[in-house]
Amino acid sequence: MKIICNILFIYLSFGSFKAQSVDNYINDLKFKHFTSKDGLSQRSITDILQDKKGYLWIGTRDGLNKFDGNNFIVYRYSSEDYKSLSNSWVTKIYEDELGNIWIGTKDGLNKFNESSNSFIRFEHPASEKNISSNEIFDLTQTKANFLWAIINGKIALINTKSNQLEKSVEHEKIASRLQNQRVRSFFVSDDDMLWINTVEGIEVYDPEKETFKHYNYPSSTPTVKNFSNLSTLFLDRDDNLWLGGYENGLAKYNKALDKFIDYKFKGSRYITSSVRSICQDHEGGNLWIGAYSGLYMLDLPNAISRHYINNENNPTGLSQNSIYKIVLDSRGDIWIGTWAGGLNYFNKNYDTFKHFLVGNNETMLNYKVVSSIVEDSQKNLWIAPKEEVLIITIRKQESLNISDTMLVNLTR
Repeated sequence: MKIICNILFIYLSFGSFKAQSVDNYINDLKFKHFTSKDGLSQRSITDILQDKKGYLWIGTRDGLNKFDGNNFIVYRYSSEDYKSLSNSWVTKIYEDELGNIWIGTKDGLNKFNESSNSFIRFEHPASEKNISSNEIFDLTQTKANFLWAIINGKIALINTKSNQLEKSVEHEKIASRLQNQRVRSFFVSDDDMLWINTVEGIEVYDPEKETFKHYNYPSSTPTVKNFSNLSTLFLDRDDNLWLGGYENGLAKYNKALDKFIDYKFKGSRYITSSVRSICQDHEGGNLWIGAYSGLYMLDLPNAISRHYINNENNPTGLSQNSIYKIVLDSRGDIWIGTWAGGLNYFNKNYDTFKHFLVGNNETMLNYKVVSSIVEDSQKNLWIAPKEEVLIITIRKQESLNISDTMLVNLTR
């Protein structure tokens, strides 16, 4: 089985850095596209998760997909099977610390039973031990055996062992604090703080001190009427808090001023569409920002951005501009989920091609015909054109021509 190690985006495109405005479009990144022709259940991606075993889980508006690198397995609601998904419109996918996969839908919460390849539903009949069949906005975990869920804007606490709702002192305290607010999303930071995104602002709960801290949104934050767009909170590696999903697209928390400030790219205006997803790469620490207007890559130290959009004349470019989800896999590659363009995959190590052309230079091929290519233990490529050998050092992108060897073939 080929295990996935990549990043998913809903809409995306990438490239190398240059000082420029976000209004300039770049399409030099190469993506692999996955659609219904490849077995994906539907082209509208709602969420993406890579589990601890390496499988990629993709939520759509018509089914849940499990991808092993070669094939898609599709799960949907069936009126004849109570162990199927409670609804085919997937809203959230989450893996708890025990490796259980939880699936939120438009109509109920589900827990994947790996041994039976089926699901346990959390739905009607509604009671103090269960939940009603309502839309799941988000899922997260603060401690072992307990899962927090946002159900139609309200927070619920689920015991992952008993598969039932809990009414703990902590839950009652949080529920009381948020009783008049609609909750859209949340996450747990590395210091175990619970960050809660509500229509009134951001509430941060400290479980050790049992205290709350409130943060106001920027002045351009949407009202309750368009609250559904306010959905993205992201804490980067340097503990900078980013907010996406409102009028100016992106805001950053200013610690000195103790408030959120609209974030402007150097030499350019703001992102003009709602930001849906944010992630950070492993190596450069760059932020990848998915919005309705395409993909943005932000070089944080220099505040320089690149903007990638769909180009119908580029078959390996971003499949669509409306990005719904960006995921970085365990290898640092990028998966992009789009709202109507399927799944995009970007391998950061192979975004461009380097050509070794025919010519008179000693580091070039002297013949167009290549009869064999072998990689040695040092990761060098041995390439055998007619009557010569070319050794290419991949890391340095240098080559050494060995002439007069009269080699016909290379073997391991």
